[in-house]
Formats: sequence, C-alpha cells, structure tokens
Amino acid sequence: MRLARRFLLAAGALCLPAMAWPCAVCFGGKGVPVGFYRGFFIAAIVTLAITFTLIGAIVRTILKIEKHREARP
Repeated sequence: MRLARRFLLAAGALCLPAMAWPCAVCFGGKGVPVGFYRGFFIAAIVTLAITFTLIGAIVRTILKIEKHREARP
C-alpha cells in the first residue's frame, strides 16, 4: 500500500513538471497579468499543501508514539 502511494506521488510529480517551478511568475507562465495571478494562486496552494502535509505527518507521528506508549505494559 505504501509503495503504491509513493509510486503514484512520484508519477504525478513526473507528469506535471511545468508545475514544479519555484515562484509565482514561473507558475504563471507567459508573464501576462492573468498568468501572474494564476501562478500566485497555484504557488499559494502548493505552499499550503506542503505546510498541511508536514503538520499532518507530525501529528500522525505523535499519535503513533502515544498509541505505542499506551500499549506497553
């Protein structure tokens, strides 16, 4: 299950190489105002997704440790 999920994430990253640029201007493409605003929106979404993924991983790890601690006699 984990391997399949990692494979899908890697495949998704390879399928969307144009979305992997680091700044809002690059996300937007042509440099026209509409592209810049679109790029800024996508950059904000990517930043929020990374933040929430990290927070989720930290919370999941803490809960897993606490569950393991309670299971010990």
